[in-house]
Amino acid sequence: MLLIATAVLPVSGTVMVEKTSNPTLYGNTLYVGGSGSGNYSTIQEAVDAASNGDTVFVYDDSSPYYENVFVGKSINLIGENKDTTTIDGGAIDNVVAINADWVNMREFTIANSGTNPGNGGINLYMAQNCYIADNNCLNNYDNGISLGYSSNNVIENNICSLGHGDGFYLTSSTNNTIRNNICSNNLNGFFLDKSSYNKIEGNLCENDGNGIFIQNSSDHNTIEINNCSNNEQDGITMWHSNNNEIRSNTCFSNSWVGIRSNHVTNCKIENNTCSNNQDGITMQYSNNNEMESNICSNNTNIGIAIEHSNNNIISGNVVSANEHLGIGLRLSSNNNIISGNTVAYHPFGIILLNSSCNEITCNNLIKNTLKAFFVICERNTWSENYWNGPRLLPKPIFGIVKIGFIPIPWVQFDRNPAQEPYEIP
Repeated sequence: MLLIATAVLPVSGTVMVEKTSNPTLYGNTLYVGGSGSGNYSTIQEAVDAASNGDTVFVYDDSSPYYENVFVGKSINLIGENKDTTTIDGGAIDNVVAINADWVNMREFTIANSGTNPGNGGINLYMAQNCYIADNNCLNNYDNGISLGYSSNNVIENNICSLGHGDGFYLTSSTNNTIRNNICSNNLNGFFLDKSSYNKIEGNLCENDGNGIFIQNSSDHNTIEINNCSNNEQDGITMWHSNNNEIRSNTCFSNSWVGIRSNHVTNCKIENNTCSNNQDGITMQYSNNNEMESNICSNNTNIGIAIEHSNNNIISGNVVSANEHLGIGLRLSSNNNIISGNTVAYHPFGIILLNSSCNEITCNNLIKNTLKAFFVICERNTWSENYWNGPRLLPKPIFGIVKIGFIPIPWVQFDRNPAQEPYEIP
């Protein structure tokens, strides 16, 4: 009691705070730096001395700490302040390597990893139920934070930037939640490889190569409420991955595509805003997907582009004011349903090239210079679309078919055009 009173009741009225080793009610606390007697001089010494359930608290007095820290036990590793408590890896290996379950790490700046492939800021390997939060991972050679064969971890409120590799890298890792982080100026903001059932939500990915890149059977992931903007290539890319949900993301001013899907199946892309990119949403070699209630506007080329893709549903989207084309299907994109979309203010509204047996129904086509056109297509169905105004007669859709090797002009009809526009949110 006398010690506590001495610490909190100054004699002169000026509060003097000394960084000493204070006891904790829950396990032991080991201190690094600071002015207390018995404090450790390096983080690794304190980690080595700790037992499962202990806390290693690192003061910023001796920052930066030039060391590489290995955590192989279930402890809390806490810095005093993430902006002033720095672990510098000295261009050697991973700065912090975690190979244990139930590790909590927060409030550090992690910088200057080794320069070999795989060297990064914070590396979790075969780790479960860890909590990594409120850290700055800056200027690391490969990845800011990486997870390998790790599951059920929560990674939140970190900043990963200025890396030669990815801000966040996941390989063979499942059921992780990564939310409310900032990724900037990396090769990719997020990179998922063979990693499934993860939730990537509420993150900001800007000025990276790609905002979020998903590949190689990274299935059943939920990618939602992220802002992937101003990236050098795509906002979000899926490659050879299935059953993912991409929803409520903002993909703005990326140099290539807002959301790109290539060789994917049974994915849902919904409620996203893709504006001011080259293309809004593209899909290639992909089947049985749903693209619903997205906004694709003011892109410099195409709003929605479908290639070599079959049996997809494109519905309820607002596609407007893209510089060349609203919705385009080409290169044997067959048996797709295009329904309930608004396609407005384009030189070309809907174009079908070498694509057959598609249903184009109940769409609003408003103030497009050429509302619809087809080239070498068969058995497409046009029905109940609104063609910029009420019509008493069937609406002709002009195009070209090929008989033998000879292209000839042809016409298809929407025989029951809508008399007023549909209400599409």
